[in-house]
Amino acid sequence: MSNEIALKGHSKVVSALAVDHSGSRVISGSHDYNVRMFDFQGMKRDLKSFRQLPAPCGDHQMVALSFSPTGDQFIAVSGSCQPKIFDRDGTELGCYPRGDMYIRDQKNTKGHVMGCTGGQWHPTERGEAMSCSLDGTVRLWDVERFNSQKAVLKPAQTRPGRISATACCYSPDGRLIAAGLADGSVQIWSATGKMNSAAVGLVLPPKQQCHYQNKWSYSNSPKHILRSAHPADDEITCIRFSFDNHTMLTRCADHTLKVWDLRKLKQPVKVFEDLYNNYSQTQIGFSPDETLFFTGTSAQRDGTKGALVFFEKHSLQFVKKVTMPGSAVAMTWNARINQILVGCGDSKVGTTQVLFDPAVSERGALTCMARAPRPKDPADVQIDYQNIIHNPHALPIFREDLRKRK
Repeated sequence: MSNEIALKGHSKVVSALAVDHSGSRVISGSHDYNVRMFDFQGMKRDLKSFRQLPAPCGDHQMVALSFSPTGDQFIAVSGSCQPKIFDRDGTELGCYPRGDMYIRDQKNTKGHVMGCTGGQWHPTERGEAMSCSLDGTVRLWDVERFNSQKAVLKPAQTRPGRISATACCYSPDGRLIAAGLADGSVQIWSATGKMNSAAVGLVLPPKQQCHYQNKWSYSNSPKHILRSAHPADDEITCIRFSFDNHTMLTRCADHTLKVWDLRKLKQPVKVFEDLYNNYSQTQIGFSPDETLFFTGTSAQRDGTKGALVFFEKHSLQFVKKVTMPGSAVAMTWNARINQILVGCGDSKVGTTQVLFDPAVSERGALTCMARAPRPKDPADVQIDYQNIIHNPHALPIFREDLRKRK
């Protein structure tokens, strides 16, 4: 990648990033609570966003953004317990319900009861999306009905209590669902496996009987469990599957990236260390042909800048390191335009870096860089005015004399 542009507008690090399938529309979320929308087809060389959603989820940091397979909608997951669905132009379509925090068994609640930590739209089905939360559950949502969830996935625990889910991911074909947990384990469910009904039978005193009909299902039996995938005290920030469902990558706050073979999960195939990670949303990804995989590193206090680091999948060797402004957190490689987008920044500024090569990339940044912004016209007039509020009923000591003096 020989060229680079920066999409600006955020005042803190860009922690969530999504690009639609065509590669024409980009949405970025930040720790400043805002979401910005960019359109390569309509954007000019000044690289300004066409829309900003100010705090769409309230005063909560954005943790995940994901487009639907058709690109007409996207899910916004923040530190709130209620994910939201927006259309392609940023109009809010609905919000999922909050669960009852006084119900102990989380499979019986209709939504999350604690803040969300991740989410993703189903890669092939337009009607399903997913989110995970600090309440220890992964929930599958019905996109058409905002008052209902489709299923609740509960991890298998070795001790009583609640274990937070810190990351979740679909496999590219949508058949597997993985979650990283606060106890250091990674648990994988089959999306087509058996689910149990969440309906609860109630017996009320003295003899009346009723049936509380929960219309969703649940599963507490993962297909695979990696008990000691990472240390229990460090947060798993991202999980990714390869297209053949044979390779899985995990990124953790212990500054490592681990490569796993799903056919042999006793130990990782390779462990890459000294990849500094200071953000809970630091991601990993594959190149479109899956010959490479990459991750971001965080800036350090000694002045070391964050970077985008590439590795070769088959030889499992380091390939290249590209320095980024601040910490590299969110990232994606779009196959249609063959360009890499990286969400960067720190506590003072956030940008989305677009890496491309005119020889191999198509559209995307190449399209907008070819358009010059509208030149300034001398006839353009801008008036600086100050809003003044007059109160005719103010007390005498505060009253303003509006009479003209002769």
